[in-house]
Amino acid sequence: GLLEGRKAGLLEGRKAGLLEGHEAGYIDNSIDFILEALESLGNIPNVLKNKITSETDMSLLKIWMKKAARAESIEDFEKEIS
Repeated sequence: GLLEGRKAGLLEGRKAGLLEGHEAGYIDNSIDFILEALESLGNIPNVLKNKITSETDMSLLKIWMKKAARAESIEDFEKEIS
C-alpha cells in the first residue's frame, strides 16, 4: 500500500544520495591527486587549475590522473589534455 510505496521511495532516495556522494568524493579526490602531482612539478597556471577544478567527468579525470602521474612538466601535462 501507500506505506510500502513511501518506504521504497525513501530507500531509492537514500541509494541515489549515497551514489551521488560517492561520485562527488571521487571527483574531489581525483582533482586533489592531479593538483598534487602537478604542484610537484612547479606552479600551476590559474587557467589550468581552473580547468582541472571545474571538471566533473569522472572518466576524463581518471585519464588526467594517469597523465599527471606520468607528466615530466606542467607544460607536458597541458599538451596532453588539450
